[in-house]
Amino acid sequence: MKKLFKICSCICFLASLIILAAICVESYNLPQEIKITKYCEKIELNSRFPLTARIISNNENSNKEKYRAQIKLMNIFPVKTLDVEVVNEKIVVVGGNPFGIKIFTEGVVIVGFQEIETSEGSTNPASEAGLQPGDAIIKIDDKKVDSNKSVDKIVKKSEGNSLTIIAKRNNETFITQLKPRKSVNDGYYRAGIWVRDSSAGIGTMTYYDPDTKTFAGLGHGVCDIDVDKLLPLGKGDVVSAKVNNVSKGTKGKPGELQGHLEENFIGTLSHNTHTGVFGDVENFDKETSDKITLPIAMKQEVKKGKAQIFCTISGNKIEQFDAEIIEVNYKEDSPTKNMIIIITDQRLLNKTGGIVQGMSGSPIIKDGKLIGAITHVFVNEPQKGYAIFAEKMFKDAEHMKGFFNLPFPYIKIS
Repeated sequence: MKKLFKICSCICFLASLIILAAICVESYNLPQEIKITKYCEKIELNSRFPLTARIISNNENSNKEKYRAQIKLMNIFPVKTLDVEVVNEKIVVVGGNPFGIKIFTEGVVIVGFQEIETSEGSTNPASEAGLQPGDAIIKIDDKKVDSNKSVDKIVKKSEGNSLTIIAKRNNETFITQLKPRKSVNDGYYRAGIWVRDSSAGIGTMTYYDPDTKTFAGLGHGVCDIDVDKLLPLGKGDVVSAKVNNVSKGTKGKPGELQGHLEENFIGTLSHNTHTGVFGDVENFDKETSDKITLPIAMKQEVKKGKAQIFCTISGNKIEQFDAEIIEVNYKEDSPTKNMIIIITDQRLLNKTGGIVQGMSGSPIIKDGKLIGAITHVFVNEPQKGYAIFAEKMFKDAEHMKGFFNLPFPYIKIS
């Protein structure tokens, strides 16, 4: 009898540990807040375990559109309490069409340093001033700079006097002093930096909002290829594009949609963010003849299973291809990796090998809703890739409308 009791106690102890571990894991992976399009007492969540969220109370302000919900494992064990907000369902036009991006940076972006040989030895004035690769130089001695030539001209005329540099790093503006040094190689004063002032490329549009005439695309930001940081957007144009060829992806070597930018102006870029590029569109109706309108899915509505992606692999014709969502991730620390998707359509696999560069932003459709957009390819498994929630892109687009117009205070660095 005692032996049976010990066995039962051990089983209960192990079961308790398993339940506790499951609660800890799910609590970490689950979101802090969710949005719903209509009030409901019970909300199903995507998880490896049977989780449900039930409304338990209004918030402190007794706002009927905001609630608190408790998540329970097997409808018994409390896991987490989160915020729930009731929002209007958003209907958008689904993209899938290629578009060209022409970005002109705010100021010039430092992409590298170069040592200056002086009569006193080798030195780098920019590094001494505390500047780093990826910094955007906005002004020099209160003069706006927008090209390599403008920076070079000011530095050469400095006669070695200190220059006041106003720059941005991670959206934070700072001010520092840079003292150019005279090069013994050519006799000119140099700052010791390489800079870039523009970029261009092709991406895929995710959706178009007919109410605001705005669009979202890529699902990730446009980064400088040398420093792997977001290009600070000064101004940007959106133009039509056509896909001419496809470089097929293979294991260890990502493929690419190859095409060209056209002169047909579509709109302007307003934001370049970690979760996509956003802007205003003027001629979208002319670019897309067969428009499909669908609601944006809330993240908790996204389930594993069969899905479709919209993309263009020839010319500017949008096509639908079969895929499957094999993993859903709510964690906030991976904003562009909310899902793992695998291409199952043999036509697309034969043509591209799976996901290729240029397909970023391709909309993903499931259960009659826009659930997300492709963002990255698995280099060693090109048929697989990451995707971002469409809700995340839309939320960030709405948030960014006023954020980037706010003035940034200066901070001084030594």
